[in-house]
Amino acid sequence: MERIGKHFLIAITAGLLCIAVSASAQGRFSGAVESNAKVYVGGKTGGAFGLDALAGYLNKNKTFVGLGIGYDRGFLQNEQYSPVELDPNLSRSFWDFSKPKVLEYGEVPLFLNLKRYFSSDLSGWNLDLRAGISYVFSPEGLGGTFWSSGVGYRFNLYGDTGIVARAFYEMKNSFHADDMYKSTLGRYHALGLRVSYEF
Repeated sequence: MERIGKHFLIAITAGLLCIAVSASAQGRFSGAVESNAKVYVGGKTGGAFGLDALAGYLNKNKTFVGLGIGYDRGFLQNEQYSPVELDPNLSRSFWDFSKPKVLEYGEVPLFLNLKRYFSSDLSGWNLDLRAGISYVFSPEGLGGTFWSSGVGYRFNLYGDTGIVARAFYEMKNSFHADDMYKSTLGRYHALGLRVSYEF
């Protein structure tokens, strides 16, 4: 985990340098608040929803470079769920449900964000790329490194503000718990939707 943290600090430093370079060109500060929802596809069953906050610099070429932080709440279907079969004469209080059928988790993602808009007033189609690391608050979580790519459409409001609906794909190399005492590295794929208020 220390190695992942070291690589992430290097990536954050590189991101800050990119922001500084972008700021040297004509542009402005920009940010966003967004909500997201995703479902896992492939061999994993589950999903997550969350909130993110982003801040960075939008240069004259309509490229945004910034940093983001968020909070995700998710769940995983536990395929190995198997309550212990005990003597029916025993009380239900003796039943073992220590590994529930649905494993819930919470995590905080930290990431670099690059967005490219294709019109001078930012309206219309745009691309979104992210890479980062997530920290988990439960043993069943998916903490690890991740990246995502998405395409969105922006509707301008007033001034520099706008609403963006964005579909995305995410891949995560995650440390997740097989049980309460053992962690392994797994790969997760997800499809999702983000709705953002940009300013």
